Formats: sequence, C-alpha cells, structure tokens
Amino acid sequence: MLSIAFHMPSVVMAAAEENIQAAFSCVSWEKPIKGLVYVRSNGEMVPLRIHNKKRSVEIDYHGSNPIIFYRKNPSADAEGDYQPIAQVLLRESYEQPLFFFLGKEGAYSIVTMEDSFESYPTGSYRFYNFTERDLVAKLGDETLSLAPQEAAYLEKPFSSSMEYPVAFVVRDSDGVRPLYTNMWAHAERFRYLILISKSDVRDTGSMSFRILSDYE
Repeated sequence: MLSIAFHMPSVVMAAAEENIQAAFSCVSWEKPIKGLVYVRSNGEMVPLRIHNKKRSVEIDYHGSNPIIFYRKNPSADAEGDYQPIAQVLLRESYEQPLFFFLGKEGAYSIVTMEDSFESYPTGSYRFYNFTERDLVAKLGDETLSLAPQEAAYLEKPFSSSMEYPVAFVVRDSDGVRPLYTNMWAHAERFRYLILISKSDVRDTGSMSFRILSDYE
C-alpha cells in the first residue's frame, strides 16, 4: 500500500503563468453540470460536458496557466460571451490530471488528482477519503488505512476478475466500529477510483461511495 496526495482548491485567484500543454479530464463531484462548459485552448473555445459518474472526454489543452473554465452567457449575441466559472493552477508534477468540480452553478472550485495509467495502471485501486473519519478498508485479503482527507493506493490486489468481500471500519475515541460490508466486483481490465464522502443513508454507515472505473 502506498500513500498518495491530492490537492484541494484554493480560494485565492492565481496569477497567470506562461502557456502550458496538458491532457486532462473532468468530473463533477455532485450532480452533472448542466449544459456545456468551455475551456480556451489554442485560442479557440473548446466545449465539454462534465458528468458525475464518468470522466469527461480528454481535452488536449494548449493555453494559459491557470486553466480557466467558462459558461456561455445565454443572452449573448451571435459572437458569444463567456463567463468564467472556475480556474485551477496546474502544477508541473501532474502528468495527466483529473479535475473534480465542487460547488454550485457559477461558483465551482476544483480538486486536482493525478490520473495517468503510468502512475495508476489497470487493476489498481485508489481511495480518497473526503470525510473527517479515520477509516480502515479491507478488500479481500488486503487492508489499508485511510486517514481523514487523505488518499491511499493498492496496486493490483487481485490477480483475476472476481467478486470479493469489502469492509470499512472507523477508528475513534470509542475504539473500532464497523461501518459497511458488502461484496464488490473486480474486472481485471479495469482500474478503480473510489471516493468516500458523508451520507445520510444508514445502510452505508453514513458514508457514500463513488466508484469510477476505466480502462486503456
């Protein structure tokens, strides 16, 4: 098990830097973002749709840093009028970033995660604990700790496609308490990104799981 990091958004507006080149995708944290979102690349406005259960199409970006996302003003004339809704300053360490949009219409912030297959290959699991709870996860025979607001990584815990038992417990001042048990399915040709957040649903132990899977 390896620990990995993700970068939370800053409320400070970043100063523009030199132009950069990057390939990125986007996901909405809550509901899908209605309509089209735009980004200016190579001097042109490129449209994309941002969903909440799968990655957007990959954008081959050539432009300024920070990367600025826009919505088109519905009352604009034929030439168009674009209003910024979010921006993110991309660090050089990211090879293929995934941008998570948090917030409400017109006031989004962005969490950045590395998403390249070189770093996280097929068969791997990434966990991001967005809660304030200290969690322990068990997948089959593998166990890993998930500290509050931290991430962890399992590289190919299973050797073939199968169903496996999964369990989550929380560690607090009262000791260790079970939160969630179930059977999950593993497909050998996929990789998995698992996001853990708060929930009011009792049968998931007040936790919500978002599982994004993809393959090369």
